[in-house]
Order: sequence, then structure tokens, then C-alpha cells
Amino acid sequence: MAQTFRLKYGEIKFENDRICISDKAKNQKYVTLFTTGFWTLITLKNTFKYEQPTTDFFYFVWVTLGLLNIILFIATLFKSTKSIILMDEVNSIKLKRRLNTQFLEIRLKDNKLRRVGQIEEPEELEEYVEKYYGYLTTK
Repeated sequence: MAQTFRLKYGEIKFENDRICISDKAKNQKYVTLFTTGFWTLITLKNTFKYEQPTTDFFYFVWVTLGLLNIILFIATLFKSTKSIILMDEVNSIKLKRRLNTQFLEIRLKDNKLRRVGQIEEPEELEEYVEKYYGYLTTK
């Protein structure tokens, strides 16, 4: 019983004992890690540049931006980009909506999160998840 759902740039296939996802998650993760790491270095440089008593405002702006970039960098490290997920590894599956965008959120047992977005037919996916994986949505 294999069911395939189309994404904007890929597909997600539910098979008997696994979920196969083909999307651009790996590229997006590496780009996010690179850009947040780059901006963290820039903010560190500018933080030390403006560390003078007359430029307190700029100092706090750069410190705040640096902390936000570090938080985003760490949050990105806790996301998974697995393309084949065995059902033994899945802790919960939920379809969520934020800002008029629906995405499938798969929480793994190692506390990582695999998020699949840009679903073309979210209503069908929601029905399928409720029907076959409803026991995983309550966790």
C-alpha cells in the first residue's frame, strides 16, 4: 500500500514500513547554516568594533543580532533532513498550519524534527494521515 503525495518541489511517499521524502531540505539546511554562521561572524566582528562607551546603542544592536543568529543556527542543527524515515523511528506525525501554509511535521524518536512543506493537496494528505497514522497524531 504505497501512497504518493506531490510537493511543489518533490514528493512524499508513504509505504508500509517507511516514509520516503524527496525535497530540497538538505540544501536548505546547509544554506541556513552557512548564512547564519556567516552573519554570526559579522556580528562578532562589529560587536568588538563598537565596544566603546560612546557607541552603546550599536554595541547592543550587534549583540542582539548575534544572539538571534546563534539561536537560529542551533535550532537548524536540531532539524532532520532524512529522505527515508522508518516507521520505527517516528514518534508523531502532525499536519500543521501557520500563516496560510500547511506542512507535515514528523517528530523522530531522537527528538529531531522533519518538516515537509509546500504540499500541493494538503486536504488529501490530512485525510490519509488521520486514517492510517491517527495513532501517531495524539503523541
